[in-house]
Amino acid sequence: MIMEEVPVPIDEYEHAKEICEIAELYELSGIIAERSTTPAEEYVSLAEVLKKNGAKVNPMTEQEEYFVHFVSCITWLNNAWRLLNTILTQPENPLIGPAFRFALVEYCKPYKLSHGINKKFKLDTSLIPEEYLTLHERIVTSRDQIHAHSDITVMDAKLHVHEFMGQKYALIPQNIINVTEELPNLQEVITLIEATLDNMYLQEKVLENALTL
Repeated sequence: MIMEEVPVPIDEYEHAKEICEIAELYELSGIIAERSTTPAEEYVSLAEVLKKNGAKVNPMTEQEEYFVHFVSCITWLNNAWRLLNTILTQPENPLIGPAFRFALVEYCKPYKLSHGINKKFKLDTSLIPEEYLTLHERIVTSRDQIHAHSDITVMDAKLHVHEFMGQKYALIPQNIINVTEELPNLQEVITLIEATLDNMYLQEKVLENALTL
């Protein structure tokens, strides 16, 4: 195979790179939306996968699992932060809508149940600055009702069945849901994440120092 090097201006390269990242995250958001419909009884735990494949590992303690989950939460919040900052620099990008929705889902991951071997873990709101708690609650609610699920209660749909010339017709008027209603607050969401991460980095060191060798 012959490789050919083509010089590209740095600005064009960075722009193309950001577009590729948004496209990848858009694809991931579709996968997450699809998996959100998987019934809980079909979930397969890590322990079951390891057992099925004959893998033998020393199980983590509850303390170790908590630390791993906490570090993962930092990663998820950073993923959301990076994507939101990319959106901030590309206000005309046609993928902003899906990318913004994915960023909000990624933001909410730490605050939703994560199934460990020892127990279930979920980050509480103690590390979120008080002035951002209302914004946080709005984001989590929109994730639960719109971005990762589709609540009919939010649609406020009505069903009207009519018959005309011997054939039935169903009409469904419903609310028009603005899935990017928090987009005008983009900078505030970014600041919320930054302030939360500042507190989490401090807590991470406390948890790390408490680990046993």
